[in-house]
Amino acid sequence: MIRHIRATIALFTIVFFAGHSGAYELDTHAKITSFAYAKSQLSSIDKLKGLGVDVWTLPAGQFGSPFKTAIGDNYFDLSGGQVFTRSAKGYEKDVMVNIGLAPLATTNILGWILRGTIREDDGGTLLGTYKREPGDDPYGNINRFCNHFLDPINVRGTTGRGFSGYCLGESPIYDAAQWAIGDQSAFDPLPVEKIDRRNHFSVRDAREAMWRALTLTAKDGSVPPQFGYTLEEVRKVYWASTFRALGDVVHLLQDQAQPQHTRNEGHGSSNTGYEEYINARATRATQFVIDWRTVTQKAGQLPDLIYENGYPTPRFNRYSDYWSTRANSAKVFGMADYSNRGFFTFENNFGKSVYAEPSSNPVDYTSFPADSNYAGYYNHLVGTVKDDVTGASDTVTMTTEGVFKGMGGVSLPNTYTLQQKNFDDRAALLIPRAVAYSAGLIDYFFRGQLEIHLPN
Repeated sequence: MIRHIRATIALFTIVFFAGHSGAYELDTHAKITSFAYAKSQLSSIDKLKGLGVDVWTLPAGQFGSPFKTAIGDNYFDLSGGQVFTRSAKGYEKDVMVNIGLAPLATTNILGWILRGTIREDDGGTLLGTYKREPGDDPYGNINRFCNHFLDPINVRGTTGRGFSGYCLGESPIYDAAQWAIGDQSAFDPLPVEKIDRRNHFSVRDAREAMWRALTLTAKDGSVPPQFGYTLEEVRKVYWASTFRALGDVVHLLQDQAQPQHTRNEGHGSSNTGYEEYINARATRATQFVIDWRTVTQKAGQLPDLIYENGYPTPRFNRYSDYWSTRANSAKVFGMADYSNRGFFTFENNFGKSVYAEPSSNPVDYTSFPADSNYAGYYNHLVGTVKDDVTGASDTVTMTTEGVFKGMGGVSLPNTYTLQQKNFDDRAALLIPRAVAYSAGLIDYFFRGQLEIHLPN
């Protein structure tokens, strides 16, 4: 596989993707989610038995389709009093095949979570058609990725903590925590459900689907229709709906491990190539063009990403804390807090960032010459990234000075950019945290217990 990233972007891309603000690519999201699932309690047989999900009855080594009905592998799209039946698609399976997770993990628990993770990046009719997405949203196809931003520092105009730039005309735009959780304002002390939410795969929807799977009643006490299924099949479809929605939610949390999503920075036509390069590593591509250099491995493959490095699973008492705690705590524990504070981005780089951190003070950094492969660059600036969850600090290359620094004694402003060394260093910190935070959120979702007693 060969991926090309160029400084110039084709006119077609500019027209159709100028507002495209997706974070990590689908392959990367799927790999992160698969590791998060394995790290979570949900992968435990005891936890599955406690939920009443009968996947453990399958023969050893077989995953099967525990939620399949006579009609097919389906799930419900819930919105208020309306319920639409939707089905698993080959589009999602193709991504799983690409990263080696199919056919075993397609419609089991992990498979349904992965389907949500993959579909959360769906685009509207125009972009979705170009990307060959199923385009099966019964309420109309929208550019979901426009709601994947969260600025933990600033609240802006009508978009609040969400993306304030142009995003293919989508309006209104919500911040990632609002979109993921389903509340009016996720960081309020007592958050209120957003009844008319456009996202039907939020935490609220996952909880409703799980309640219906367990009790065959809605949260208002009514009995939902069977839609042609048997009662046991209805239960299965609601379980599939639960895991599908949970996949969307963890995708939104993983997006906060891409610093541009926490620094209000669109990256369609001005993409630095970070996501594509990380995806090339996730898929073990043989070759990748970055900074006009072809990056290859002697073995013929790019190095795989590090998904697990012993980083502990964070445990919080609010869903919103997994995104950010700045609104309610002096400490910053959320995934968005960590990436916003710790890393420069293409537009908010050293010396021209609107954010106080990372520092733009030269005394806070050391430097060393860039590798000879990096013609056109001068020095890497080395600094530390703080983590309030563990109390640790990691030393990484934060940015890279450009070729115009002090050339020939001429007084020119320093220029700074991000390239492969910076990408590799930040991915080594951000990807394991995306895994751990996703696992923590999954565990938090399934933290409760339901006790059933026989009547007197």
